[in-house]
Amino acid sequence: MFGFADTVFGRRKMLERLKQRAVEEKKNNQQDNQLTKSWYLGTKEFSEKILPQAEHILKKQRSRAYNSSTEYKSHNLQQAQLLFDEGLKKSKLTQQALLHLSGSDPRKVFLAMLIRKKTTVSNSWLAEHLKMKSAANVSRLLKKYDVKKLTEHLLSDLINYAKIEN
Repeated sequence: MFGFADTVFGRRKMLERLKQRAVEEKKNNQQDNQLTKSWYLGTKEFSEKILPQAEHILKKQRSRAYNSSTEYKSHNLQQAQLLFDEGLKKSKLTQQALLHLSGSDPRKVFLAMLIRKKTTVSNSWLAEHLKMKSAANVSRLLKKYDVKKLTEHLLSDLINYAKIEN
């Protein structure tokens, strides 16, 4: 890509270039430094041998604590807010209406499941936004309910929205 040969020397030069670019991006306060992720140093034959062996690790779901950078958390909060806002619309609910529904209302629990699946926001965030009393209550409800049972009580707009988000 940058004219470096596929040799040990060329790969080292490429790695130096990537590191230099990562430093420059960090100085420019760019949101995410993707250059330092997902790179390997080796020949094409090496990648063809090692990537199939690592495939199960790469597909493995990471723990919710895996991504803890400020930028990642900020993105997750924005994503959670978007899911929350759109989920309310699809549920035909308002934030005011949430105050008058029980914490175990299927729409609330379903939205909590969706947001929890797609982001790393805390149960406290979910409890506060969905008016579900406490983080412990959210945790208990998320463990208790089955998605199939919940969908019996939901509007098709919300169910279809969740399918799109998956």
